[in-house]
Amino acid sequence: MKSLLPVFLISLTLISCQKEDETPSNHTGSEKRFLPAPSDPKTIGIQLENGSTLYRNVSYGTGPLEKLDIVIPPSEEPTPLVLHFHGGAFIGGDKDDLYQENSSLERVDSLLSNGIAFATANYNLIDVFDDEDEGVFQCFRSAKKALQTLRYYKEEINVDDSRIILDGSSAGAGLVLWLGLNDEMADPISDGIMGESTRVSGILVKKPQSTYNFYRWYDDIFNNAQFGFPTYQTVDFDSLLQVPSILQAAAKFVGINNLSEATQEQIEYVIEEVDLVEKVDPSDPPLYVWNPNENEPPVYDEELGLLGEGIVHHPYHSALLVNEYIQNNGDIDCRILSLSSDPIYTSPLSYIEWIIRVADVDINGDEDTFTP
Repeated sequence: MKSLLPVFLISLTLISCQKEDETPSNHTGSEKRFLPAPSDPKTIGIQLENGSTLYRNVSYGTGPLEKLDIVIPPSEEPTPLVLHFHGGAFIGGDKDDLYQENSSLERVDSLLSNGIAFATANYNLIDVFDDEDEGVFQCFRSAKKALQTLRYYKEEINVDDSRIILDGSSAGAGLVLWLGLNDEMADPISDGIMGESTRVSGILVKKPQSTYNFYRWYDDIFNNAQFGFPTYQTVDFDSLLQVPSILQAAAKFVGINNLSEATQEQIEYVIEEVDLVEKVDPSDPPLYVWNPNENEPPVYDEELGLLGEGIVHHPYHSALLVNEYIQNNGDIDCRILSLSSDPIYTSPLSYIEWIIRVADVDINGDEDTFTP
């Protein structure tokens, strides 16, 4: 199988030489159009060696970060699509980070060789210095808009919108869990982008957080005996959330900039809305969870606060998601390496194999089972 890696790098070099006004963007005319027409002199899709077409920095919203890249494989029939969101604690990260990781490019290469399109999106980020910032909810709305935009233009990009799979790592995992586990969020009175369905055929997450209701982290994650593994009392999250600076930071994360002025109803609403694992029900799509981190006692870092690697990426976050799916008779596969002594945390399927199963496509080319 030919590698996409050098082709991607050549493509990015070519695109980086373009002027800002030559970057792909939505057509502003009255005609419905997602990508520029081939005759548009400003932007031509980069033709890759394997026949796929790469478009960079396609706008899906008005925010400066609301842009995505999409690679479309050659196909006479509409193709499945994997939509990826990067990590970065909702305050950083970039879709271009993927192009620096050979393993990520290899996965994209494998998807394309199996006739599956791939998109990677930036999204609005939290600005901790903005007193009117809307917190993580602006990130959520960007993800929703990206999905609905791709679905709205499914014919233009030759995508089968009944086979869209969400993919995210860390903060990106939080985005796709919020988006994929929520019930239908389409605007029923809109015949435009916001009227498109938000339901998907699969969710894939790497090192996810199971909930942003921080009050659940002690009892339901780190001190949960139901997992069948050691429980940890090394970090007293309830006490930490009584420290004014930490409590205010947690409130700002969910868009409450002035906690003293927030009503109890507002606080309860945002806590419920970011409690991702609580959204799991039997109607949810298949889920794949990947977590390579060690099962070690969480340690609170004064500099990183609640965002320390050993806290937010702990395998018990993944375990809580898996157990909730099992209780709801959900379609769940996972590889949580440090919990692999329990077979429920050890799926025989790799990342690519799981996507191929959910996307319902025939395997083409290399069938090696490499992990995310």
